[in-house]
Amino acid sequence: MATNHKIIPVLTPLTPLEVYLQQVKGTYDAIRFTRRDMTYFPPQFGGLFGQQAVVADSAVLELTNFEVE
Repeated sequence: MATNHKIIPVLTPLTPLEVYLQQVKGTYDAIRFTRRDMTYFPPQFGGLFGQQAVVADSAVLELTNFEVE
């Protein structure tokens, strides 16, 4: 049995819109994973203060998505 793992790193500017979109995506992903009886941990971006610091500095964040089957 071969396992299929995908790791996809992406550099993304963390704007207020991107934070919002990632939060919405996290909500939908949590629902999908729950229905498949899997655990899901959404991105936190350092909590509220971390998000404010990153957005204020116009930092670029590397989002790493991966799938394990």
